[in-house]
Amino acid sequence: MKVVKCGSKVKSVLINIEGIITAVSIRFEAVAYEVSYFNNGDYKQIWMNETEFELSSTAKKETIGFK
Repeated sequence: MKVVKCGSKVKSVLINIEGIITAVSIRFEAVAYEVSYFNNGDYKQIWMNETEFELSSTAKKETIGFK
């Protein structure tokens, strides 16, 4: 399975925020990403799926799992 790497910069397509992926949650085939960002000086976190954000030009997916 390929997921977006933690530390990747992303921008929400639904609301006006830019943040960094700080966690990945995999449940069965569903993947959710925790995006951390600052809003008016407050540190916030939100869970998003891959359709709710755009990757920065340097972000990429990586294969996860055991070898």
